Amino acid sequence: MTIGKNTLRNAVYVGIVAVLLALMDVYSSFDRKDVIEDFVNLSQLLVYITLFVGGLVAASGVRQRGVASALVNGAIGGTVVAAMLGLLMLFIGALEFDTVRFVFQNLSPLDGSMLMQGQEDFNTAVVLLIVVGAVVGLIAGLFTQLPNRARNGVMGAVIGVIIIGVLQGQINRVVTLGDAAAVATAFIGGYVLANALGYRSSREQLLIGVAVGVAVALLFGVTASMTGMERGTILRGDQQFAPTLLLLPLAGDLLSLALFGGVLVLFGACGAGLTNGQKTHHDAGWYLMAVILSLGLLASQRDLNIPFAILIAVVMGTAFTVVPGLSVRADSAAQRLPRTARRVNRSVFFVTALLILLVVPPFTGASLTNTLNLVMIYIIMGVGMNVMIGYAGLLDLGYVASFAIGAYTAGILTAPSILTCPGMADQAAAFDALRAFEDQVLGLQQVCPNLLTFWQAWPIAIIVSAITGMMLGVPVLRLRGDYLAIVTLGFGEILQRILISSTFKPVFGGPQGVGRIPVPVIGDLVLDQAVEVYYLFLLVVGLGAVIVIRLASSKVGRSWRALRDDEDVAEAMGINTTVAKLLAFGVSSAFSGMGGALFGASLQGIFPNSFTLLVSINVLSLVILGGIGGIAGVFIGAFVLVGMPEILRELRDYRLLAFGVLLVVTMLLRPEGLLPPPPPKLSEQSTAYRKAEAAGD
Repeated sequence: MTIGKNTLRNAVYVGIVAVLLALMDVYSSFDRKDVIEDFVNLSQLLVYITLFVGGLVAASGVRQRGVASALVNGAIGGTVVAAMLGLLMLFIGALEFDTVRFVFQNLSPLDGSMLMQGQEDFNTAVVLLIVVGAVVGLIAGLFTQLPNRARNGVMGAVIGVIIIGVLQGQINRVVTLGDAAAVATAFIGGYVLANALGYRSSREQLLIGVAVGVAVALLFGVTASMTGMERGTILRGDQQFAPTLLLLPLAGDLLSLALFGGVLVLFGACGAGLTNGQKTHHDAGWYLMAVILSLGLLASQRDLNIPFAILIAVVMGTAFTVVPGLSVRADSAAQRLPRTARRVNRSVFFVTALLILLVVPPFTGASLTNTLNLVMIYIIMGVGMNVMIGYAGLLDLGYVASFAIGAYTAGILTAPSILTCPGMADQAAAFDALRAFEDQVLGLQQVCPNLLTFWQAWPIAIIVSAITGMMLGVPVLRLRGDYLAIVTLGFGEILQRILISSTFKPVFGGPQGVGRIPVPVIGDLVLDQAVEVYYLFLLVVGLGAVIVIRLASSKVGRSWRALRDDEDVAEAMGINTTVAKLLAFGVSSAFSGMGGALFGASLQGIFPNSFTLLVSINVLSLVILGGIGGIAGVFIGAFVLVGMPEILRELRDYRLLAFGVLLVVTMLLRPEGLLPPPPPKLSEQSTAYRKAEAAGD
């Protein structure tokens, strides 16, 4: 048994953080927020998590020295953190509370906080807290002795239950248990059967998956038709809201039946294909199924209770324990497949992912769809920023300028302004003139004859943004690194000052911005709702990702990567670095302007305070967080960096604190990004292409 030399120091660090959290009243603010109904609330959970982390960091240093050392060090770590919290409690109890409150204004009386452990006397509460800290520290020490796979499973189960419990108010109506069971049965059945029959050709595997999907569709469709979807039936249970997918067989028309069967067939084929799938696709498919099943279990109850929390823990824990082992075998099998077969498997996976994205709005509702729309805007900008920093290696901190140029260009061309309404001094004068007309359409035609539709103004906004970006690139061609970042930062700040200045108020609207921007219209369909706008964003994101992927694999993309690695060597190899840089500026700015135009149209108005430096920092951060140089990383980074703070609104004033902690932990554990792109193996690809051509593949 050994006590690590850093045990006390690490535990004290965690204890300092715990004391700061207590002074910010974190441990008392969420005592009414149940994570598991009638079992543990968020305040209690935060106390236990802090004690556990103290024991974990203390025991991790002696993990290789045996169980006894890990248990002792874990107990010491948990005890130290609990003792520091106890000393804080005694210190505050010995003073006038108003004196402490004068410095820490968020602090509430500790006699009702979770640190008291239900006791009324401070001394008794401190002793009990230290005992609890020692016990939780022992559990943390034991946790470090588990095998890696078991440790991942336990961590995945606990984190999954905590996340679902905290966010249950927002996600408890996403998918019913019946829909989740049907989709998961098709996916898992296709995977298991294809795996049991051996690694056959890609065509045979897909046929197996299709057969499983058809069988599952018949099973659930016949059951739904016989029992119905009323509350209390076998496929709906006691859920208040009806399933979405399982109602299709009851419609009776051919289109609904075909859609129902097609969805399950596609999931069955995806499951079968992933037996030979790449590691990333394989893991993503299985973890998605675990999340869908967990959401279905949550939706089957009004609040998360102990039995269903255990079921969710089993689902998530099993996924994190079993999937890593399965993915190694699947990835190994994928490497042995011909190039055509791998392409087919990838196509099935991406079609399934596209199907999921297409059906998201009916399941998530308007609130989460609005969050997804914001994420899509940042994905569009992130794809453009990835061209600059990920491919060309150019750091642009004025990226928000192109975003603003696209938004204002489209807004000025589509809304009443001095450009579209000749003779008007500013936008306010144009609005006054329009009020004289009872027919607003006739008024727009008379007063503002130069108005463009969104679809006419959108390409102009993209082109103007691209040209402006290339014009910015001309004077900074010889700048690199920090100097380039400072110059582009200055450009963004200059533009922001122009937008709010009174000199250009007739054009840009000053601090009031540009209002009454029309939404996109397709025939008789007006895209003014979150769901309609979502599909437009999804289409743009898909096209943008395809364009950048094609560019990255072309001669231009190779020039960008050479420029990123070493500009002098790239120039010596004959690459025109001037053209390569200007193209990077132009393409990147075009994507930013594209997102800006969509942003203004979706909000039907734009304001200067929407285009601050923070936007550029957020886009840069999501590219780094996801993994520089990879399109998939941009998607992950946008969902984490932009979507997570919106989802964490359940934590009220502490949501940004929680988000910051998650961000720091993520970057410490994955410094290369959540989903970094694999290094290009051009020689291996060339060899594979030659072999494929020789074999006629």
